[in-house]
Amino acid sequence: MMRPNPKTLIRFFSEQGHQNNGYINEENETNKILPSSHKQHFPESIQHDQQSKMSFFRQLSSQAEQKLQDLVVNSVKSILEDKNDNAKIYSHKPPHSIIETGQGSHLWLIVPLPFWIPFVSNKLAYYLLPSIQGLFVLMWTIIAILALKNAIILYVNRSRDFTKDCAGQGQKPIRHIVAISCYKEPVDLIARSVETLADQTEVHRITMVISFEERTPDKEKKCNILREKFQNCGFERIIFTIHPYGVCDEIPGKCSNSNYGLRTAVKEMAITEDEMDN
Repeated sequence: MMRPNPKTLIRFFSEQGHQNNGYINEENETNKILPSSHKQHFPESIQHDQQSKMSFFRQLSSQAEQKLQDLVVNSVKSILEDKNDNAKIYSHKPPHSIIETGQGSHLWLIVPLPFWIPFVSNKLAYYLLPSIQGLFVLMWTIIAILALKNAIILYVNRSRDFTKDCAGQGQKPIRHIVAISCYKEPVDLIARSVETLADQTEVHRITMVISFEERTPDKEKKCNILREKFQNCGFERIIFTIHPYGVCDEIPGKCSNSNYGLRTAVKEMAITEDEMDN
């Protein structure tokens, strides 16, 4: 249960300088109470304080907005304020940024090094310049020795027939299989791709595999057009495959189409495991 509000003592003024407290003493008189000398805060003064505070905060916000508008910062390490409440921004750059961005200046410093290093320190030039020259002399000496070694080997074997050394080794033919996956591409686009391969010098080693999808419209007509156009272009063989739709545990797409076409070509060509290494 909620407690009732306690009774308050109601005060009212009946005469100037007298205050009635709602009851009187036994002699039916009221004591004269002088007005208090303490300052009394009325609603008008409270409202005045609120307005001054609001104006103060508005002034601070306007100053902050002005500082933010004039602020241009790329990277900030810390922000401090001086005695006049002015913000001081200390930017921070990583120590390696100068090395990363100054490649051109480093080049212009290193290339003319023998010319300007004596003006810095003669003692440093005495040790630095001979060291650099000695390094280059060592590099070119090694290059000259290796070149002389190869020249001697070529001169000694100038009359040797190296083809006899390779005659005893079994040569395995190298064959190339090129697969093109097609779905709804026009025949002209497929023909241009095949023509690029037909212009190669080793076209007789290339097996052309053109794989269509089962849902490709007019796939038989496209196969006949391509077969008639490229059957005498010099390919080792041209194989056309139709990738079936709805194979179990298979995602339909270009990869599955190429996989089916290559597996079919390997079976038709009867390629052994030894030949697959080439």
